[in-house]
Amino acid sequence: MPRRIVAAAATVLAAVALVFAATGPAAADPPADQSNAPSYWQTPGTNEVCAKIDDPGGATWTLGQPPAGSQWTKVVIKSGSTGESVEAENNAYYSNATYKYPADAAGTTWNQVESLQATTFSHPSGKNISHVIYCSAPIPTVHVSGSASATDQTCPARILRLSIRDARDGNRAARIVEG
Repeated sequence: MPRRIVAAAATVLAAVALVFAATGPAAADPPADQSNAPSYWQTPGTNEVCAKIDDPGGATWTLGQPPAGSQWTKVVIKSGSTGESVEAENNAYYSNATYKYPADAAGTTWNQVESLQATTFSHPSGKNISHVIYCSAPIPTVHVSGSASATDQTCPARILRLSIRDARDGNRAARIVEG
């Protein structure tokens, strides 16, 4: 029986490791001169999708509901040009550090917020927004499957606890209890 428990735990761990490994290796940061393109801000290996709105009108902007099955990942507010009309042209907001990409983007100030959807975005210069890039990604899920079989053997109760936390956001991704 202990071998079955160890084998079941190893199978689950392998399955979960494959899910997290599917994000792939980190890619090099894109060239800084492409920071006006939505694709520049997409975090590699996350299926993140970014879009752009030119001249949204005014000095503030807010998000609506994310696409079904997705979560908002970042918002980039641009106002002016670095060195010409503002000190840092891009003011980027995120709530999950997984999506703080590219982290060292030239001319960008990063701001972590509790909720992107509850934030009213603006540029610290107070100037009107020239464009907004906003991004979303699928809500991460972990699927674990397995099988169990019954025997006529009597054995003492054994408890196996397995907790796996998502390294991206710290949430519990899987838990197995046998007893």
